[in-house]
Amino acid sequence: MDKPNRVSVADMEALYEKCSVNKTATLSVGGRDGKFEFVVKRRLNAEEVSGIVETVCNGVVDAETGAYHPEFKDYFLRMAVIKTYTNIDLPDNDKCWNLVYGTPVFARVVGHENRTVIFEGRDYYDGMIDVEQYEQILTAIDQKIAYAITHNHVMKRRCIDSVIKNNVGRVLNLEDKSGAGGKL
Repeated sequence: MDKPNRVSVADMEALYEKCSVNKTATLSVGGRDGKFEFVVKRRLNAEEVSGIVETVCNGVVDAETGAYHPEFKDYFLRMAVIKTYTNIDLPDNDKCWNLVYGTPVFARVVGHENRTVIFEGRDYYDGMIDVEQYEQILTAIDQKIAYAITHNHVMKRRCIDSVIKNNVGRVLNLEDKSGAGGKL
């Protein structure tokens, strides 16, 4: 049986370049006088994808305390998407909330025909980004949050079990030292 010819890396890279002609797009919001333009990446690299997942998950589940804040998931997703997919700088303060919720930028970036995003009564479904990749990001976020919550409960249970075991050991040790034959 003949082995099939292997496709070279160079051939695969050439195919990628042909398929990736629109790596970015320029979008605008507003009319001629108040036109706001920004650039959107169609597809993210692995580091950027991981950055979005980490930003959202760390904003929702506190790694140290285990506190869970699902009410902030949408905010951290919007912020991370705008910062990562676009050339827009957002502040790291309270103004960021107003900017991600008070503009149609998020809707313009992620809205597509299967997941329209509504901003002030208008449906946005521009399909600017790689929809399949974005859906995988959303799935990864949900899975990582679920893991963090479950892992946190497991770690708390182990900690409680350890404290109980240590305390029982101390009580038994005290009983042995008291010479009371197991009675205190």
